[in-house]
Amino acid sequence: MWISSRFFVILLLLNLDNTCSEPFEAHLRGPGFVMEPPGRVEFSNSSGGWLDCSASGSPQPTVDWVHADGSAVTEIHGVRRVLRNGTLVLMPFAAAAYHQDVHNTIYRCIASNSVGRIVSRDVQVRAVVAQAYKVDVEVLSAARGCTAILRCVVPTFVKELVRVVSWVHEPAIYIYPSLQGDGKFHLLPTGELLIHNLQESDESQSFRCRSMHRLTRQVVVSSPTRLRINSHRGIISPSVVEHTAHVQVSQDEGAVLLCVAQGCPSPEYSWFTHNGAGPLPVLSGPRVRLLGPILAIEAVTGEDSGVYKCTAGNVGGEASAELRLTVATPIQVEISPNVLSVHMGGTAEFRCLVTSNGSPVGMQNILWYKDGRQLPSSGRVEDTLVVPRVSRENRGMYQCVVRRPEGDTFQATAELQLGDAPPVLLYSFIEQTLQPGPAVSLKCSAAGNPTPQISWTLDGFPLPSNGRFMIGQYITVHGDVISHVNISHVMVEDGGEYACIAENRAGRVQHAARLNIYGTLYSHTHGMHSKHTDAHMRKMLMA
Repeated sequence: MWISSRFFVILLLLNLDNTCSEPFEAHLRGPGFVMEPPGRVEFSNSSGGWLDCSASGSPQPTVDWVHADGSAVTEIHGVRRVLRNGTLVLMPFAAAAYHQDVHNTIYRCIASNSVGRIVSRDVQVRAVVAQAYKVDVEVLSAARGCTAILRCVVPTFVKELVRVVSWVHEPAIYIYPSLQGDGKFHLLPTGELLIHNLQESDESQSFRCRSMHRLTRQVVVSSPTRLRINSHRGIISPSVVEHTAHVQVSQDEGAVLLCVAQGCPSPEYSWFTHNGAGPLPVLSGPRVRLLGPILAIEAVTGEDSGVYKCTAGNVGGEASAELRLTVATPIQVEISPNVLSVHMGGTAEFRCLVTSNGSPVGMQNILWYKDGRQLPSSGRVEDTLVVPRVSRENRGMYQCVVRRPEGDTFQATAELQLGDAPPVLLYSFIEQTLQPGPAVSLKCSAAGNPTPQISWTLDGFPLPSNGRFMIGQYITVHGDVISHVNISHVMVEDGGEYACIAENRAGRVQHAARLNIYGTLYSHTHGMHSKHTDAHMRKMLMA
């Protein structure tokens, strides 16, 4: 095969860095996230939002963004930008410019270098278009001496984004949320205002609800509303008018379970747990506070999870409701080993270790990824990944991703390196006999780890340094090295034994074959011609 000398010069220059860097493979390090984006990002169209992602490694990784289907995230003028530091910026936009595939979608961060690449957790992005809304007050009236309940009614289309920050007792007394209240007024953490021990004078009082949108920070205040006192003076049995059916918190956070009942006389509250054979009363303690309609638990642990029951009773009867508390305990994910070196043809084995508070966690949904792509055998409960017959294609970055039923994910990374392997010749040239004049190309290719370097000799000496000889060498995508010697116009003195030597730190291999040229014999040792005719040369070759 003949390849032009110009092409070989280009190959030689382009691949100089590749061939020189191979002996320093020990200094390479795969990417690892320094800052991984959160699993959920919400923002308003008036403010815009951004996702930060950074990684370390050697060489320094590049950071890119992809959609859930793996397609690249591109810039959209005035809508979306990808900064050079890896930050994805979603700009403020008008309501008419809302695009679901931009503003309500899943993004992933990809960090990659020459060792491999890793992918971040799914980031669910949700942009909310700010809309005007109003709040009203609903009054659950009561008889004198009992408790009235005021509710702040928020439209359903913004309810999950709006919270009650305070109530105003006209003209300018602000009532803020608390666990106990002040005896007369009690603003519950969920926004209801309790007014205890109603008197006739309370009917002249006015109250307003103050709400805030958690993304736009917009404050909306209701119109003033007056209390009404029922004329009924009899006993009213309790009824639960509000309760938090399901409360989800993370470990070490505080949990507030709410159960509000209306009745007259004002109900007394009891709390029970339903996590065993039968209900057990909840007792006050260092972390547990029983505050009437509120059960407050500080620094929750996984043992606090379960079903609770509140009972509200007075002389007229009782009412109850069940509440569930879910505590998300932190998960730690580790791959053992986190760096593994295996010789080509060997077997690699990684184990995904999932723990919570130092104890193993079983039966997790584990996914395995290689260089940012899910492995086809993933998706089952499997904590061990086995890679048989390791080849160059198997080296790179591996990830163990654990997805909980609640949707959040945790992951760890590990690197699979190839151990040293001595060179093996994959292709070598054969002996040839030629007349002077034509072009000749000799080729050798070799595999090994690190990628071998190939050198050439003629009768044990370096190749002549003249314009007719051109050496080219490049590395394939699989890490094999291919080297050619091109002789543009073969002459008698070019004849002799050519050898290609493939060498790396693990070993050395060579191949030699003769290139015979008709004509007067030439000695490379003494650099002189011998007096032999062409016929004598032919005779020697036939001998």
